[in-house]
Amino acid sequence: MDSFMNLAKQGYEAYSESQSQTHVHKTGGQEFNSPDNRPPQSYRPSFNSDDVRQHVDSGNHGFMDQALSHAHRTVQQQGDIDEDGIQNLKNAHDQAFSSGGQGPQGMAPDAMGGAAAFKVFTDMVSGGSHGSSGGGDMQSKLVGMAMQHASSLFEQSGGGSSEAKQSAMNSAATYAMQLLMKKQMSNFIGGASSGGLSGVMGMASNFL
Repeated sequence: MDSFMNLAKQGYEAYSESQSQTHVHKTGGQEFNSPDNRPPQSYRPSFNSDDVRQHVDSGNHGFMDQALSHAHRTVQQQGDIDEDGIQNLKNAHDQAFSSGGQGPQGMAPDAMGGAAAFKVFTDMVSGGSHGSSGGGDMQSKLVGMAMQHASSLFEQSGGGSSEAKQSAMNSAATYAMQLLMKKQMSNFIGGASSGGLSGVMGMASNFL
């Protein structure tokens, strides 16, 4: 009798423990409650390096490979971009591309990369793609075009060391991915008006 009761008790405790673990998983699973409240992994930008390569001049492919590796590491560590960061990208864009700007001359490599990423992203938004998260091919195109724009800005600025050009392309790839994450996270939590994406669109409408 005692043996039977012990077995029953052990069975009940095992059942209770399994229910407790299941409940915790459903109400606070790792996939939704990462320590820094980042979106689930599936909402991170996806791209194919071969597709990205199609939008980057062949002379920049070596820079591209390093830039993609740098951007991937940075996005994994930092997540998407905040409101202040978006405003900084707009300011860099205005200097590099708007009629009232001074052009890329004198801009830091990081600013050139940010200006390039912001231009490509807002061009995508103005083209009517803001209602969806965008497929992998579109993301690859955006990242590749951002790096190519950064390379062009670098040359227009008068050029410089290969390290400076690499920095510009690193920044372009990183900011492009972070803007994509902002867009995807906004869709995930309730539409394009959520988070900082509405600010990006509002900024875009001011000069596009």
